[in-house]
Amino acid sequence: MTLQPAISRGDKLAFHAVQGYFACSHSMPLSMWLGLGRGLGTLLYHLAGKHRQIARANLRFAFGTSMTEDRIDRTIRDNFKQFGMIGHEFVQFLADPLKTAATLDRLVRVEGEEHLLAARAKSSAVILLGAHFGNWEIGHRYYARHYNKLNFIVRRIDNPLLEQARYQRNTALGVNILYKENGLREAIQRLRKGEDLVIFTDQNANRKEGIMAEFFGHPTTSLYIAPSLAQKYQVPLVPMFTVRDRDPRCHRLVFLPEIPIGYGEAKEDIEVLTRRQNEGLEQIITRYPDHWLWFHRKWKADYPEIYR
Repeated sequence: MTLQPAISRGDKLAFHAVQGYFACSHSMPLSMWLGLGRGLGTLLYHLAGKHRQIARANLRFAFGTSMTEDRIDRTIRDNFKQFGMIGHEFVQFLADPLKTAATLDRLVRVEGEEHLLAARAKSSAVILLGAHFGNWEIGHRYYARHYNKLNFIVRRIDNPLLEQARYQRNTALGVNILYKENGLREAIQRLRKGEDLVIFTDQNANRKEGIMAEFFGHPTTSLYIAPSLAQKYQVPLVPMFTVRDRDPRCHRLVFLPEIPIGYGEAKEDIEVLTRRQNEGLEQIITRYPDHWLWFHRKWKADYPEIYR
């Protein structure tokens, strides 16, 4: 892990507040704790008018007239509740790694495992296509515990103490946190040694780091690093997402069919592969629209007018 930035007094106060909240989380059942998360999400829904507007613009742009205004409003409310629960789970899982592992084994089940196993039978390592969807950290930790070591390239949490806690808890369960500044080279080295790599390609991209590929019916600057690496190193690309069950305490780790990647003489254009990648993202987002992070400006590079 690279050196952390200096720790301010505000960072310390925020971290102590989270620790205090963590202590509270163990004084009540998980269902009640997640109920508080939903309540916090509802409160933020009413207070965060700017993010509500961004989410509404995105949903209208993605679904057009196929989603009614009532459904859009309900999806946005549920989206805030979803991330309220995820925040509370982050605090809950600051517990001892062994205790967290036992909790995950009890609360997570796998769907579509045959897709992952078929891909793993062809290669010592795979690339997993992920997204800011559901509680991805729960999915990553379960995966690393049961399938293979997993590398994840992320942006640091602004608070160094919280970032250190995230790093330590993930590492203890087999998820190696790498950082965007210099993490790709190490991720590739580990991939070639047989460790897996999860890549998120769902956020907005600028013209230097992305190419045009359709996403929800609109030509969009899209990150192509996942299919590009899969093609270059000849490893399978498998979509993996974490879905919350009707019982909000429980999650499903969902694997979709491997995205076809041509090698050698069957090599296909990266534009075609990026479109297939986007189709995988669309498929899971359409099935569970309240799980995706709608309150970021996904289309700001290509359609900034929708946010005005």
